[in-house]
Amino acid sequence: MQSILLLGAVQSVFLSLLLITKKSKNITDFILITLLLVVATPLFIYYFKYEQISALISSSQTMPSFMYFINVPIIMTFTPSIYLYIKASLKHNPNFIAKNIIHFAPIFVFVILTLLFVDFKALPSKNFNFFSNKNNLIFLFFTPLTIILAIFYIYQCFILLRQYSKKIKQNYSFIEDIDLNWLKILLIIVASTWILLFPISIIIGRMGDVLSVYKIVLLSITLIVFIVAFFGFKQTDVFINIKNINTNEESNQKQNSSIEYNFNGDVKILTDFMQIEKPYLESRLTIAELANKINWQSHYLSKLLNESMNKNFYEFVNKYRVDEFKNQLEKNNNYTIIAIAYECGFNSKSSFNRIFKEFTGQTPSQYKNSLENSPLITS
Repeated sequence: MQSILLLGAVQSVFLSLLLITKKSKNITDFILITLLLVVATPLFIYYFKYEQISALISSSQTMPSFMYFINVPIIMTFTPSIYLYIKASLKHNPNFIAKNIIHFAPIFVFVILTLLFVDFKALPSKNFNFFSNKNNLIFLFFTPLTIILAIFYIYQCFILLRQYSKKIKQNYSFIEDIDLNWLKILLIIVASTWILLFPISIIIGRMGDVLSVYKIVLLSITLIVFIVAFFGFKQTDVFINIKNINTNEESNQKQNSSIEYNFNGDVKILTDFMQIEKPYLESRLTIAELANKINWQSHYLSKLLNESMNKNFYEFVNKYRVDEFKNQLEKNNNYTIIAIAYECGFNSKSSFNRIFKEFTGQTPSQYKNSLENSPLITS
């Protein structure tokens, strides 16, 4: 158990150092550094005090009181950090930290009250029933507040992730290395831990095995580190150099909010350009790049797609890629499916399979088999 804790703690610090030593860091990097160090803190503490804490829990069958003063600020830092990480990914704002420092106010208040009123030397090692009156007030106020804030921020994170996913598809024709699905997995684990921990704690506590609850919490924290490590490095554009996909969007919306558009002629210009020039063959095509090729503003192109064609950019481009794949497959039936897919602008096998099924209701292999069994081909 101790070796797992040490591995998680060292990995958190190592990832933080990688981000700290980056030449060009943005706000999401600083938030992720904070998140990693926050997760590493309890792992180091519990690694060095594992035997002591385990002995205290085994003897009293309650969590030691000092653990409360370690866990509360960590929990109150963790969920707001994830929320601000996602929010920073959505919005480009040079004053982001100043405008969002309020989210960490409960932590500052807790730390100040703890330093002023808690005598750690006199703090009993058994349970919360031995607190003095002032300590009891801190416990009674911040325990429910910590739970409420954790639930609130997890809920807000899911809302932001939906917005982020929508915005990506408005601006990019690919999503594999710029999405935040790894954070969805992380949030699900955190939420599940919160939901399940209380009934599990009660059941195990009644069985006289509080030590198992302690181990479950530590393993959950360690798992969080592994998720950040694995998915963070896999999602390189998010983890290392996330792009602010709406840098000029708000200003363009303000400038064009009062303009009425006539899209009819421009829809034909766009579709003709796509059919003749085939820009969708570029696997990492963005809406800004396509708009620049037609000498339009990206905001206008997005508006045309959404309002006139009822599609986002992701759907629009990948429909052309799917159609191109179908055409190429009929002409080059001897080529492998994935080879043709790459030629048509797809940049991974998994994304191609998913997108193709979304548009056709079939897997690429099923579609190829249907062509081979077609009377037009076999005759």
